Order: sequence, then structure tokens, then C-alpha cells
Amino acid sequence: MIKLYFQTSVGRRCNPRFFYPLIRTIFAVSNINPKSVKISLISTNDKEIQKLNFAYRNKNQPTDVLSFLYSEQDNKESVDGEIFISLEKANSQAKLYEQTLCSEMARLFAHGVLHLLGIDHEIKNQKNKFFSMQEDSLNHFWERKIKNTNCIQKI
Repeated sequence: MIKLYFQTSVGRRCNPRFFYPLIRTIFAVSNINPKSVKISLISTNDKEIQKLNFAYRNKNQPTDVLSFLYSEQDNKESVDGEIFISLEKANSQAKLYEQTLCSEMARLFAHGVLHLLGIDHEIKNQKNKFFSMQEDSLNHFWERKIKNTNCIQKI
């Protein structure tokens, strides 16, 4: 069972109709199918994510996405964690990469989910696998995406 919880500190939150199909695609492409998934997806701003980045990674700068796994299980039967995405960073990167905001949000979410699955691009022998799975997931998702479903909702 997949449960996504959507929270915000910036007045706009991620749209469940966009992110549920995306996470299912990520699991299908990664060939990892946990029995239980509980992920909180928190949309935030640069100021808040910078505080988290400093507190947990000792990097005093904003980042685009951070993920935190609540409990580690080698068998991948359960995924329980949080993904923080800076909407400010996502907007600026979307412009920089000449992508839509939803395209960048999808990339950041996929990135965070893969980290929660224990795949880490900072480990040399996992880097190619990580980015290959990320891109494959996104390509499959965009082929099947629900039309006219926005990734962000105002609340």
C-alpha cells in the first residue's frame, strides 16, 4: 500500500493526482515493490531547506531536494520517510534547464524516492544506476501522464 502525505510551508502543496502515478512508475522501473510505503512530501522554500541542509548535512546553503528515511530495511519491504522540495529552487532550476515546473518537480521527487530506496549517486558504483533509474522512471511517467494534471495546488 502506498500512502503519500502532502504538506507545505509555503501556501502551495504537491498535487496527489500527479505524484501517485509517478511513484508507482518509479517502483515499476526500479523493480522494487515495497509492501508498505509512507512518504511525506513537503513543499518548502529556500530558507527552510537551507536550515535542514545545514542541520543534517552541514551545508549552509539551500538545496533542491532532501530525503530522510525513518527506518532502514535492507529487504525494501517498507519505505517510510520524508522528501522536502524547495519550490523556489525547483522554479529556478526549471527556468535554467528550460523545463516546466512540473517536469522539475517530477525529477526532484524521483530523486528523493530513489534515495529513500537506498540508492545513492554519491557512492561511485551506484551513480550510473541511480541516474539511469531516475531518467527511465521519468521517461515512462511522461509517456503515461494524466493530461492536464498540474503538480502544484494552491491551498
